[in-house]
Amino acid sequence: MKRTSILITLSLVLLNAIELKVLWEFHGINGTIEDLKFSTNGVLGVASWDGCAYLISREGILLNKTCGSREVLGVDYLSGIFGFVNRSGEVYLIYENGTLLKSFESDFDRGQDIGLISNGFLICRGYCTLYDLNGRKKWDTFVGRQIVLRGRLVIGGRCVLRGGVEDLVIGKGYAFAANTYSGRLQIIRMEDGEIVNTLYFPSWVQGVGICGSYLAVIVNTKLYLYDVSDPSNPKMVWNVTGVNVSCNEHSPEFSMNCKYIAIPDEGNGQLKIYEVETGRLVYFKNVPGIWSVAWWRDRIAVGLYNGTLIMYRVTDELLDSPEAEVEPILLKLNEPIISLLGTLSLNFFKRVTSRRPR
Repeated sequence: MKRTSILITLSLVLLNAIELKVLWEFHGINGTIEDLKFSTNGVLGVASWDGCAYLISREGILLNKTCGSREVLGVDYLSGIFGFVNRSGEVYLIYENGTLLKSFESDFDRGQDIGLISNGFLICRGYCTLYDLNGRKKWDTFVGRQIVLRGRLVIGGRCVLRGGVEDLVIGKGYAFAANTYSGRLQIIRMEDGEIVNTLYFPSWVQGVGICGSYLAVIVNTKLYLYDVSDPSNPKMVWNVTGVNVSCNEHSPEFSMNCKYIAIPDEGNGQLKIYEVETGRLVYFKNVPGIWSVAWWRDRIAVGLYNGTLIMYRVTDELLDSPEAEVEPILLKLNEPIISLLGTLSLNFFKRVTSRRPR
């Protein structure tokens, strides 16, 4: 009994070893923050349901606001450039200093999420389509629109049930596409667009994140971790319950050292941080309305359903440095319990405004 009490006490200490402090809040966004992405310099790209793409500096200053015809649903970053896509399939390519490069017009069936590569971009919904930087299709793959829900069906309120891909990440020469309401994770070879593998889940797949050889997948009430050393054939490392993510995209986000995973537990109204090596919950914070997260060095950005953006500083030293290692004693105590190069010539631009603050 005494040993159990000691273990519980030590676990509580470890659970509270990480601390988040609010640095600033930004209140200039008028819709749900669907997706977030940091640049390598800490500039934050924000995709919002108000139809606009935002770039916010590390100090919380608006650098750019680019608006189109529909909700902006996806954002990615690579080599100094942010890419955004909205529900109509409009793509915005924006330098991280806030200068709009170009916009490209696709269509609704590809307007859900975006991934950047060295010589183009991938956009997905019912199709995943790879474009080069001249706006030409390199390949076009049908990924499906069928909605097959296993479990509790949530209709109305915040949930808009749609078929197709809600979230995607690119790594190791493959795209990992969360085909949300069909309960599938599709693995697409970037070279030719072939679906080389599909993972099936008992409920909808809400988000996917990658760091090194780790792939994190949020599936309604569970968080899964996979080893993708062979990206075409992921191997499950662990899965944990206690998550309650009901609808839409909610992407998991790794710390820069790949040691931790942050998730926006929308259903429970909590920001949660898990340890990659063990799957243990090491931190949680009540954040009512949480919808999206992004992680850069010791900064965690949280986007809310009401459009509020909150920037936190993580005070745990293990998270500050990409080289930090988890102390073995912590594990023992817890055992029981593209460069985007060249000149762009995308000439299919319309219905886009770019406003930079004066």
